[in-house]
Amino acid sequence: GCRGLLDTSSPGITVPSDMSKELLELTKAIEGTGCKLPNLSFEFRGGIVLTLTVEDYAGPQCEAEIRTHHIQDDMLGAPLFMLGEPFFRAYYTVFDWGFFNLGFGKVKSPRSCQRLVAAGLPADPATCIGPIDHVRDEIFLMEESHQLLQHRNLEI
Repeated sequence: GCRGLLDTSSPGITVPSDMSKELLELTKAIEGTGCKLPNLSFEFRGGIVLTLTVEDYAGPQCEAEIRTHHIQDDMLGAPLFMLGEPFFRAYYTVFDWGFFNLGFGKVKSPRSCQRLVAAGLPADPATCIGPIDHVRDEIFLMEESHQLLQHRNLEI
């Protein structure tokens, strides 16, 4: 078995480096075919299977948002999978701290049109929100100047 960590601060799915080669090969986009990647299914204790589609985990240029880590199994007793932002695009979670249970529900909110376009996926205004303009890499430099004013309280 493996261990799973729901990581709201992670921009991707992070898997053990020794298990990643096959997964990374399966999720590599083939040029000229559009953004066609397989569904990823995660089976949890109790036989619960949660599936991510390409719309959930494909980043810009259809690159799978999957990363590797080098945390040793002996630290946790099993390989660690960290489920980040792609997972939360598809599912919301409910924690029951009284019984140490975790529940999942399918997200019903529409996807970002810009994110889909950046991944090379179709963006239909009926099924996504936001502008459909192509996302460009832009760098914004911002400069602010602050003037420090010294205030003194004077008693009269």
